Amino acid sequence: LCVEVTRVSKSGKTEYTDFQLFRMRERNIPIEILSFTTQIYNFAWEPVGTRFGIIHQGEGPGRFQTVFYDMGAPGSQHQLLFKLEDRPVNELFWSPLGGHVVIAGITGVQNLSGELIEFYDVDERRTMATQEHYLCTSIAWDPSGRIVTTAVTQAITDPNPRFTNSNAYNLWTFQGQPIHDESKQKLFQFLWRPRPPSLLSQKERAEVKANLKKHIQGYLAADRRKANRVKYKKYNDRFEVRTAFEGWLSSCATRYEAAAAERAEVYAHLPEDEDVNMVPHTYTIELSRHVEEFTN
Repeated sequence: LCVEVTRVSKSGKTEYTDFQLFRMRERNIPIEILSFTTQIYNFAWEPVGTRFGIIHQGEGPGRFQTVFYDMGAPGSQHQLLFKLEDRPVNELFWSPLGGHVVIAGITGVQNLSGELIEFYDVDERRTMATQEHYLCTSIAWDPSGRIVTTAVTQAITDPNPRFTNSNAYNLWTFQGQPIHDESKQKLFQFLWRPRPPSLLSQKERAEVKANLKKHIQGYLAADRRKANRVKYKKYNDRFEVRTAFEGWLSSCATRYEAAAAERAEVYAHLPEDEDVNMVPHTYTIELSRHVEEFTN
């Protein structure tokens, strides 16, 4: 448990912040104190694990610093992991599965307006991607930890025209790659539907984790079967079209043969031109090509 305590000097010009960290599961609930003399913008626990992140004012106006700490094992002290210097960000959003975090400059603080949205891998300590969503006002992870949403929303009452004209939401992968973006007038809020509780027992979930490679192979085999069905369906559809076309050609030939006597009678009344030499011509038709044209 973390309790943030803010103290102000007698002059009112200096602000001090103490984070009181309570180890709730240890005997006598020991307390550790983490102090800052600069303005605090955000504190967030990792949903899965013992780490937490803090964004505070850096050295100088418009300079922000993001720091990550780890509470460690029971009986130990919290320790600093690493810092991210001079990034124009004021909000920190952990993945529901932990390990990954999005730090961003949400509109409204220190003239920030979504110039930087950084997708960071805390485990590997590396930036996966940096993106921008101008005037971004909110960020949300989906419950699976695979997709992140950035949105520009407006207030229901007394809306700001600056945001009204830019209402939209973007979808990103957890690595920071864009998936979808859509403008939406009068966008007031974006929320993911909560993920329902797992239907598997603890024992069944442990079995799935223990045999994950086996399950992956099963899913890959199912994907291959589905791809083969799609491929064979395409071949069958083309075969049916070709059969229909050949049937049409056959019916045309049948009608032509049936009208042979009628053509002979018509041609019998035409005058013969002895000066005209009949030169036979042979034409080759690529049937497969015509099948494609007939299909289209």
